[in-house]
Amino acid sequence: MKVENIHNPIFDHCPCCFRKQTYTVLKLRKNNSAFKLLSQNRYRGVLEEITPDLRLVKIKKCNNCQHHWYPWVPKFEQLMKMYNSHVRKNKKISKANLDKKNNYILKEFKDIIKYFNKDKLLLLDYGSGFGLWTTIAAKLNIDTYAFEPSSERNSKTVLQKIKVINKEEDIFKLNKSFDLINLEQVLEHVINPIETLNSICKLSNKKTIIRIRVPNILRPKEGNNLYKDWPYNGNKMHTLSPYEHIHGFSQKSLFMLCRKAGLEVDFLFLLKFKPLLFIRYILGIFFIRFSSTTIYCKLKE
Repeated sequence: MKVENIHNPIFDHCPCCFRKQTYTVLKLRKNNSAFKLLSQNRYRGVLEEITPDLRLVKIKKCNNCQHHWYPWVPKFEQLMKMYNSHVRKNKKISKANLDKKNNYILKEFKDIIKYFNKDKLLLLDYGSGFGLWTTIAAKLNIDTYAFEPSSERNSKTVLQKIKVINKEEDIFKLNKSFDLINLEQVLEHVINPIETLNSICKLSNKKTIIRIRVPNILRPKEGNNLYKDWPYNGNKMHTLSPYEHIHGFSQKSLFMLCRKAGLEVDFLFLLKFKPLLFIRYILGIFFIRFSSTTIYCKLKE
């Protein structure tokens, strides 16, 4: 059965470097028990519901930049239905881990506040999820806007100082240019990342810092079992769980994507506040274990 996904502009070329030298590394057969188990255990059956033919489910890899992605995905509305049906198991965060995460976020904001050296910062947390970043930003008196399209993942911290936006078109109606646009664990979820970054650029000015952080597909939590454990090992969610993560970025693919979107690394910010990360970028070109998929960028001069 041939199913055309005309809403999805990605198809067979790499969505980051746009090269056509790609190949399929993983694919499902018509009947895959692990996929069905994932659907029942984690998505109340919705994952199967939005997939007309399991043979459509495959992952491609780019020979040039090592990017991984799903060339076919369901429609946006179907993805939202899947996300909203997600049953989260064993997701209780210990106080120690939560404190560690909050301290990391706090330091990120303090560095950026020092960098701008102005009384009031304007933040857009693009894909705000459950509101960890926006909660801390509001406490720091940062003028905070949160964008989250998923009703279930929407920020639960709808405080007086946080403006929550559910539709992307409503961001542009604000007619604002932000100091900081934060995409924490976001780009791996979107259908077309270049399209998302092009929209982000329209909300930026020459001084805007665009902070992007995504999982590193070359340093996955599965280690050497990245392909073996896909799509589900019956216990833990996979780094490229369909269609929870549509993309798997390498350092190279993330950097190439940003350049294609008209962005460049903000070296001034890095040298002042993240010199070790700058060194990792350099080492990561030659040694995967040092590579990073956290980037601070700005509009090209």
